[in-house]
Amino acid sequence: MHLIMGDITTMATDAIVNAANSDLKPCPGISSAVFAAADSEKLLVACRKIGRCDIGKAVVTPSFGLPCKYIIHVAGIGW
Repeated sequence: MHLIMGDITTMATDAIVNAANSDLKPCPGISSAVFAAADSEKLLVACRKIGRCDIGKAVVTPSFGLPCKYIIHVAGIGW
C-alpha cells in the first residue's frame, strides 16, 4: 500500500473514488473537483442514466477524460 498526497483527478490509476451524494450530482468538495476535471457533461449524462446510489453503496462510471480508467462514486451521509 502506498499513501500519496495530491489531486486525485490527476492520478493515472485504474480508478478514483468520488465522495458522492445519493443523486450522483456534483456537490461541494471532492465531487465538484471530479466533475470539473472530467468532461462534466458526459459524466452528468452517465450519472443520470444510473439514477441514484443508496447511502453505503457504490456505482462506477468511465472517467470521461481523467487519466484514471473509472470513477467509483460512493454515496455517503452528508453531515
